[in-house]
Amino acid sequence: YAGDEPAVLKRDFEASLHAAYRTDEVSEQFERVGLDHLTIEEISDRHWIVYGPVSAPGSSRDRP
Repeated sequence: YAGDEPAVLKRDFEASLHAAYRTDEVSEQFERVGLDHLTIEEISDRHWIVYGPVSAPGSSRDRP
């Protein structure tokens, strides 16, 4: 993905991959804080998306 980029950008890209969360890690974090009703989906080899119903802080919401 960064084949022709300067070395500093290659290092930054590699570091960002090492620092990124995997979808299973995010799911575990969501479960711990009560957000396990959200869906996390891997949409490419470098990206994931989270979606689902959310409510404003302090408001009540019926969970499915």
